[in-house]
Amino acid sequence: MSMPPQYVFYAKDPVTIEVLPVFLLPSVSIENIILIPGTMNISKWIRPVDFSFVVKDTNKPVIIRRGEPLMLVRFI
Repeated sequence: MSMPPQYVFYAKDPVTIEVLPVFLLPSVSIENIILIPGTMNISKWIRPVDFSFVVKDTNKPVIIRRGEPLMLVRFI
């Protein structure tokens, strides 16, 4: 499943972007999902970065609270 927001990042020089789960904030946990992480060089490949995930159990709800961080984005 993929949900907004979608962000487009671009760089003239080689920069790697990583999309990671919110593992540094222990108080935040969106239950019943597995975030799909990714890495790419945004100077060579321009594409939107969005909140993509797999639902663990389709019989249980996915609850996302307003203001809760969805993912981490890191630039290398």
